[in-house]
Amino acid sequence: GLDSLMYTAPWFLTVYTNLHNSEKDLETWSTILRIYDCFFCEGTLALFRFGLAIFECIEEELLQMDGLEYILPFLLKIPARYLTKEQIINKAARIDVLSLKQQVLAEKSQEAQNVEE
Repeated sequence: GLDSLMYTAPWFLTVYTNLHNSEKDLETWSTILRIYDCFFCEGTLALFRFGLAIFECIEEELLQMDGLEYILPFLLKIPARYLTKEQIINKAARIDVLSLKQQVLAEKSQEAQNVEE
């Protein structure tokens, strides 16, 4: 399988600068700088929020891919057409990471209670 550390580690450790594909790709740089703005204002939750937003932007393309040999390289160098500032910022703005975290914690707590019974 595809371990999420294979692509999220490069994303998070470089704060998404590794997504930049070419010096002429100013749109992606603009998007990355906006991610930096949010990261400095909001902290690490912004990294997760933008990661989820990127997945929303590339979801259809990923679902059409047949194997890991295509998916991992795609995730490591996402084409610029998926990384437009408007798409990512709009999607990221709608994602409430704290609510998602609380939902996951509640589900884990419920699972633990079910195991105890």
